Amino acid sequence: MNEKHDAIIPGTLSAFTFYGGISGAISIGDALIGGINEVQPMKKHRVNVQKSKINAYNMQELMRSKNEIDLNNVAAEKYIQMERIASGVTRIQKQKR
Repeated sequence: MNEKHDAIIPGTLSAFTFYGGISGAISIGDALIGGINEVQPMKKHRVNVQKSKINAYNMQELMRSKNEIDLNNVAAEKYIQMERIASGVTRIQKQKR
């Protein structure tokens, strides 16, 4: 009987060691996957923040462009008015001569 116990104990230890190693590997794998799953929302949040910044910048540029166009239109109107005034003054001067 002693010989049987001596033969069973190393086999039992080998089995526990093997299954313990498998169980540990699974736990490590689960921890890694869990860690990856926790990182994904943070990455998505960072990407969303960057997209928001880009959108805000694009809106600012759009408004600057619109303001420039508005200013150019006002300048063109003023130029036309000045041309009309200059033409009128020239006509009046010719009539006085």
